[in-house]
Amino acid sequence: MKIETAIKHISHIDSLLDARRVNGALDALAMLLPSGPSGWTMAERAAKLRESYGLMSRYALDGMSDPSRQELYTDITEEIRSLSRESLRKLRMVDDPALYYSTARYEAMQPDTIASLLDRLGRLRSLMAMGLLGGSADTVVDPESGRPAREAAEQVARRIFNRVWTTHPLSPDDVEAISAAARSTVLPPYEAEHLAAALMLGELEFHDERRRELLMEFYGDRNLSEQLRLKAQTGLLIGLWVHRDRAMLRRSRERFAAIAELPRWASDVKTVNLELARARDTERINRKIRDEIIPDLIRLRPDLEKRMGMSGKPFDPTSLEENPEWQELLDKSGISDKLKEISELQEDGGDVMMSTFGSLKSFPFFNDVANWFLPFRADHSLVDQAMAPVAAVLENMPLFCDSDKFTLVCAMRQMPASNRDMIMNQFSAQSLDMAAAAVPAKGGLTIAKWVQNIYRFMKLFRRKAEFYDIFAGPVSLASLPGLKMALDDVETLTLMSEFYFKRGYYKEALELFSLLEARENPTAPMLQKMGYCCQQLSDMEGALHHYERSEMLNPDSRWTRRRLAACHRAMGHYDKALHYYRLLEEAMPDDTGLALVIGHTELEAGRPADALKHYFKVEFLKPDSTKTQRPIAWASLLNGEYDRARTYYDRILAADPQETDWLNAGHLEMLTGNYRRAADNYLKSIVAMNFDAPRFARVFGADLATLRDGGVDDFMSGLVLDNVLSRAIASGSNLK
Repeated sequence: MKIETAIKHISHIDSLLDARRVNGALDALAMLLPSGPSGWTMAERAAKLRESYGLMSRYALDGMSDPSRQELYTDITEEIRSLSRESLRKLRMVDDPALYYSTARYEAMQPDTIASLLDRLGRLRSLMAMGLLGGSADTVVDPESGRPAREAAEQVARRIFNRVWTTHPLSPDDVEAISAAARSTVLPPYEAEHLAAALMLGELEFHDERRRELLMEFYGDRNLSEQLRLKAQTGLLIGLWVHRDRAMLRRSRERFAAIAELPRWASDVKTVNLELARARDTERINRKIRDEIIPDLIRLRPDLEKRMGMSGKPFDPTSLEENPEWQELLDKSGISDKLKEISELQEDGGDVMMSTFGSLKSFPFFNDVANWFLPFRADHSLVDQAMAPVAAVLENMPLFCDSDKFTLVCAMRQMPASNRDMIMNQFSAQSLDMAAAAVPAKGGLTIAKWVQNIYRFMKLFRRKAEFYDIFAGPVSLASLPGLKMALDDVETLTLMSEFYFKRGYYKEALELFSLLEARENPTAPMLQKMGYCCQQLSDMEGALHHYERSEMLNPDSRWTRRRLAACHRAMGHYDKALHYYRLLEEAMPDDTGLALVIGHTELEAGRPADALKHYFKVEFLKPDSTKTQRPIAWASLLNGEYDRARTYYDRILAADPQETDWLNAGHLEMLTGNYRRAADNYLKSIVAMNFDAPRFARVFGADLATLRDGGVDDFMSGLVLDNVLSRAIASGSNLK
């Protein structure tokens, strides 16, 4: 069976199960199972499922009571789904070029098991520990390979990661070996954390109930390190989200219910939920730094060097803090505000390091999937003796995630010795105090940096397209039934809704505000935010609904009135919009921006004479402003005051005319019977449109009603248009 056919077949099985047609799904599964020895075990499992379902159905039809029937039914249907996906995996194992399958094929050809690899790693770590007692672990040699024991151990650790990642499904022996390794006194704690990462990554490929149970087991064991427990929980929650269409089997439900009763479960779930949301915001932060701040700093650098007398000298960033002209330049350029925003984002937990290290993930070290999830440590073989002091500082620094720490080491290894020594000296001097003052990593920090590791892999790995990107869209853990209790309290909903709203994720913010509304009486500010979310999502009806409710609670809010007016105007309710604008005008009679908007609304309502009153008010209050020239010219034209319109269009055309200015000036000449001058202006409009004649014809046609109202008949309009287009062709334009 071809892979495309198998995928369609699995979709058919899922639809049958959704329709509760289990017998039909079992029949379809039989056609999907692989033939030969590789499929015999799967066929036996399918036969047992059919037998169990038959017995359950018979007892149910006979009216026999069974309180566990629904749980048994869920287990049967989930096993059918699992078997269908295992069948697809076996098809792809033949020749699929994806990294997952090529790695799985390599591991399948090796005689090792997860247990034997873990045993070998334990022997190597013991050997290294004895060497360390004798003076140095670097001098210890692995007797099996003849290589330094440290490098051999790291290679075996990568093999273990790959094996755990690509083994599906995990066998009971695999589970036992992984569980024992997490509690081993021989293996260092970071090896268990690496195992948790491999379990998570494998779960993203194919759901395996045993993986899920192992992650639950790790989190629930208070004897394990906090880092391991929190990383396991993060992987568990990510897996639950990715496979949210899959129900838990009975044994998993019981274990999940047990860990959900643990004292820190709810708070840890909230932290993971927040960090996943923050990770999604990373791209926005990265874009702001890359597209706004860095270009502005590059543009300002010559001025900085000139003012500080540094032209032709190496640029010393530390001198910027001591030079007041630096701050003056930043303030005038607007960069200070952007830098302040980035600083606030960092204080709020935003990932501002992605823009710094994102472009440095091309080192060979990051070609291995396992290395993206490796906890940083100073005794890694990547760290040479010269960089050991800096690595020791890095190991305890909470500022960077593990992936970025390895990136920094890789980058420094590539530098010339002089540059590297200078950076290392500065880095050590400035960082030792930070490291000394740093408290042991707390739960929130562990989760934050772990999510950053995962995010970097999903976004920067060279073959990232082959992996499920959990950050491609919003992760809504609150929508999962098993997590709802931990995430739907008022405090959490308020925190998350404000987080999404502040960062412009209006759909997610509105959903959470709606949940909040159902739990407590909404305040006027909350209704304002709900209305604003609807407005940004182009739901004007919804926006009006929330703004009107907010107005009832706070009738004097100018902000609400302005938004109500804007919504009514967008929906074409001009009189209602003007009602709110006039209320605002009473409170702010000299607000020129408001007067201008009122004029535009009057014009859209078909009342150019009333629009002109407000335009002239703006012109009187701000005589040097040119913002009213175009609206006054157009409103005068619509009102039949052609002399005034001509005065203003002459000013506009003499300054910096746009394509619509030539078009409207042409209309003025048409309305006053100057057809030749009208044609000349229309031709200039086509030139300004880059000779896009079809577009000009569409715009001209949209204004025909205005010309008709002014007494221009269709005969003359058509004649002038034909003349203009002919002249444009004759001038050599490429009209289509």
